Amino acid sequence: MCNAASKAILLVAVASMAMGCSKKNEEKEAASALVETIEQQLAQGQYEEALALMDTVDKKYPTQIDERKRVTALRPKAIEQATMQQMAHADSLLAEITLQLAEIEPKMKHIDGNSLEGYYVVADAYNPSFINATGVEPRINDANLTYYVAAQSKDKTIGLNQVALNTPQQECVSNEIPAGSARVEVVEGSEIAVFIPEEVNELGAWAWDNASQINGATLYGTKGNQKVKLNPKQAASFGIAWKYADLKLRQRSAQLLREKLDRRLQIARDQSANQIE
Repeated sequence: MCNAASKAILLVAVASMAMGCSKKNEEKEAASALVETIEQQLAQGQYEEALALMDTVDKKYPTQIDERKRVTALRPKAIEQATMQQMAHADSLLAEITLQLAEIEPKMKHIDGNSLEGYYVVADAYNPSFINATGVEPRINDANLTYYVAAQSKDKTIGLNQVALNTPQQECVSNEIPAGSARVEVVEGSEIAVFIPEEVNELGAWAWDNASQINGATLYGTKGNQKVKLNPKQAASFGIAWKYADLKLRQRSAQLLREKLDRRLQIARDQSANQIE
């Protein structure tokens, strides 16, 4: 009876070992198949996809040392090629942005802010007497290149908190300035407001698409509103200023990405060189 029990235990142990070996073989085959797929993707220029599969091999098959070594050997070259692809895209984007800026930048005028921050305006719509009239003016902050709109209700307080651009058929209204904001001031009976990007970016984009139809603006407040007439150059300035700010911010982001990719490429090439050594 004892012999029978011993044989049964031995059979279970042998079966368990066989199952363990079978599982290891299955994992090895699966990991090898993934590495072969990675090599195929690299040959086809699918570098990002290959890198994603490399991470899968490392995470899903931590015990498959040989396959992970193959992945380690392939990774630096894959990163190098993927980075070069991204650099080509970034260069193309920068070239496109630079071309568009070349058309718009000559239309912009810098206004010295003296003790305050300076800003850019659209030159042919600039009104030096803006401070002495009821009106609206699109601007770009020269410190962080963000689009904003300055508005003034001359000699009248209306609880100014929104600005709108009008066409004969429709209007586009900004988001509200929060109640009690320091961006709304009353100075000698006139109400002055500054609408930040979160409040007027959609307004600017709309103005870029509808510039030829805009014929006026409206200052909205909690106690009333005021209409503002805009000539064609003033109407167009809202979209032009928004587009200039958008392009400058996109240019800065693309330049930062390009610098990041340069560093990534150098690291990948250093790793490839170390492998050769």
